Order: sequence, then structure tokens, then C-alpha cells
Amino acid sequence: MPLRWALLWSFCLLAGCSRSPANTAPVEGLVLFNGLPARAAITSQSVNEQGQLIGRPSNADTRPDGSYSLTYSENQAGALVGKQRVTVTVYPVERAADELSFQERFKSTKVVKVTRQVVANETNRWNFVLTY
Repeated sequence: MPLRWALLWSFCLLAGCSRSPANTAPVEGLVLFNGLPARAAITSQSVNEQGQLIGRPSNADTRPDGSYSLTYSENQAGALVGKQRVTVTVYPVERAADELSFQERFKSTKVVKVTRQVVANETNRWNFVLTY
């Protein structure tokens, strides 16, 4: 009998029936660095009233035009509703093939940490216009 319950529980976990969808809302925006579309990574994570991180982070990489859309999980776009700690990491843009070495390509040019709010039932737009 315990083996049956273990198998049933395992199946339930694999099927995802133990997880309810997270309370998320879409987050999108644009990252510009010195007036140009930036190559950047954006990470956003919920924080509670004490400033402690909660839940899983949402992530995005910018597209060539500097735009991005956060993703909470493989099947869920956006970020958790509520207060977020956001980190924007800007990387050098390679204008020509092999212009930068591997290390130069992934060495951050600028890192910015801010707090933003994700509002339920809205498309949240976070634009970042950054300079040196």
C-alpha cells in the first residue's frame, strides 16, 4: 500500500497537479544605454515587507532592438504581482563579428538595481534609459 501512494504522489508531482499557477502579470519594456538599444539581462524577484526575497525570479534578455519580456517559468510569462527587486545588467554590444573577445563580450558594462511594482491584470512597462 505505501508503494502505491508513493507512485501516485510521484505521478501527481510529474503531472504538475500539486502546483497552482502563480499570480503573475506581464512585464515588458526597453533598455537603452547611451541612447542605443542595449544588450542586457533583466532579473526581477519578489520581496516581502522586510525586503527578503520570495518565490522564484523572472528573467529576460533583451532583443536586438533593446526590448524584453520577463518570463516567470517555461510556461508562464511575467513576474509575480507585488514589489520586485530588479537587476539590469548591461553588456557590450558587438558591432562587427569577432570585435570583442569572449571575456569582453560577457563582462558587464553597467549593473543597475532598482525596486519596481508589478500590478495585477495589467501589462507592466518598465523602461530603463541608462548612461555611464
